[in-house]
Amino acid sequence: MSMDYELLKEGARNLLVNCAGIHAGDRVLVVREEREAGYFDDAVPDLVENEARGLDAQVHSLHAPLIEGPEDFPDRVVDAMQETDHTIFFTRIADQMRFTSMPGFGSKTMCYALGPDILGSEACRVPYGLMQRTLKKLQSELDRTREWRVTCPLGTDVSGRCEPVEDAPNRNPKFTLRLFPLGAFRPFSCRNMNGRLVTQWFPPVFTHRYAPFGLFLEEPISVLVEQGRIVEFEGNADLVGRVRSHYEAVGEEFGDPYIVESWHGGTNPKVFSPVRAKDNIEMWGGTMHAHPRWTHFHTCGDTKPGEINIITIDPTIYIDRTVYWQDGRLLFLDRNDVRAVLDDYPGWQNAFEMRRDIGID
Repeated sequence: MSMDYELLKEGARNLLVNCAGIHAGDRVLVVREEREAGYFDDAVPDLVENEARGLDAQVHSLHAPLIEGPEDFPDRVVDAMQETDHTIFFTRIADQMRFTSMPGFGSKTMCYALGPDILGSEACRVPYGLMQRTLKKLQSELDRTREWRVTCPLGTDVSGRCEPVEDAPNRNPKFTLRLFPLGAFRPFSCRNMNGRLVTQWFPPVFTHRYAPFGLFLEEPISVLVEQGRIVEFEGNADLVGRVRSHYEAVGEEFGDPYIVESWHGGTNPKVFSPVRAKDNIEMWGGTMHAHPRWTHFHTCGDTKPGEINIITIDPTIYIDRTVYWQDGRLLFLDRNDVRAVLDDYPGWQNAFEMRRDIGID
């Protein structure tokens, strides 16, 4: 393990104490993927378990198989969660459950540190409370949104209106577990979205598993949307054919293929990608959702929030005609009233400085 061990411990303690809220004597369940899945590096949950024991927590660990969807959540994990104070997931099954009610009364956390390089990085070491307070402030403003618009350098230009909160109290569905590191804001509905998405990245939403689990194109195509539905694909005929076939195949299994259900974007400037999108679209899609340069639209299927993501890179996002993101930079983080939170976290004045290595440049 080449990374400084003290940095790894700092990342693990941030997860355990600042995020999950673990105290001495608490029961901690660590749920891992089967080793042969090859997605998470076992060194990370190993280290997290050791740190939890160092906090005098009672640690129980189990491996869980990959599942087809939320309806297949393993019974033995359900049983174990009923008997613990905190559950920490190092498995993609938690991603599948993030909008679904989960068993047990303890805290539940999905960790996206796939390897030691992520756990020991600033993405996992910036104090969780700092990012939590920042996201909470942003979310409070987004919850008052009446209209939004998203554009990008490739030509994306889509917009939509939000129903008044009193008419749609659940328009921004909440995650049912904590995400570490934070953080995408809660999704906006796309029910009345119109415009054009221009992209070459179609990773999975992670609601259900299917094959191929994600699609990468050699060049961008356009996706035309009217009133929350995909009505046409435009671009290179071969690439358009691949995308249409992909949507039809996934839709045949999970419902209406051309629904655009919701969208949201990232707020954490320290997140980075351990892989390139063209090399592993699934892992790239599973780790980049928290970055400000990455905005995604949930599409395809009657299963909420959908099955196929459409990615917009370096978005400019208008919230009630005010620019909050400019070419992938979260301008919100430059505001004096937002930066004031940094004063409460000595040594983290650089917490809002952005990494740009998101697996496409």
